[in-house]
Amino acid sequence: MEPLWAQESGLFPYLYVLSNAAHRAGRKDLDERATAQLLKLSDGSPVYHLFTGKYYLNLGQYDAALTEFKAAAAANPKLPFVHFNLGFTYMKKQDYANARDEFMKDAAVEPDLALDYDGLGDVYWLMQDDKNAEKSYRMALRRDPRLVNSHLGLARIYQHQEKFVPALAEIEAAGKIDPERTDIHYMRGQVLLRLGRKTAAKKELEAAARSDSQRSTGPEKHVETVPSPELVQDSQ
Repeated sequence: MEPLWAQESGLFPYLYVLSNAAHRAGRKDLDERATAQLLKLSDGSPVYHLFTGKYYLNLGQYDAALTEFKAAAAANPKLPFVHFNLGFTYMKKQDYANARDEFMKDAAVEPDLALDYDGLGDVYWLMQDDKNAEKSYRMALRRDPRLVNSHLGLARIYQHQEKFVPALAEIEAAGKIDPERTDIHYMRGQVLLRLGRKTAAKKELEAAARSDSQRSTGPEKHVETVPSPELVQDSQ
């Protein structure tokens, strides 16, 4: 199924994909040129407000991003990912009640989208609501079992509850998906320590330290602040 954003006609979809790809690849010059052209094309439609909001969000300009996302949502409340991006932006501003409400609105529009429930899990965790956080992460994983953040979110909950065996199981599930992540090594080491497996814990913590060192001395990587699932063909 073709993503709804791609049904827009004209030059916008091409420049949108180019700008995001250049941003992820660290091509600042190309990203800036594509973005400048996109802003010139703006016609006030919901999808343009959505793009402009994501542009400000990636710059960390959260109030400006909210203004654009709200304009998009007002014009088209069912625009894919507009409420998701509102929720993510509110979460960055530590406005957790509004973040929760926006993720719920997006889930109502796209009930099969795992990222909404993953976002809800993060919000509930930050609100210290373990019960709803666990429920949300589980709902996310039912829709997409490869969401590393949801596995690690469950692991954090179980660590907080001192349930170290299920915490380790979630960390191992995340590690199978993304074995090189520093935080996975670190979390695994911490849980192994609590389980009394000191040798294995030391190995994991050393791996985390090496990964941190390599990351700090390696070339800078440019990544988006927020996922761009609307750029990926919907396979659900």
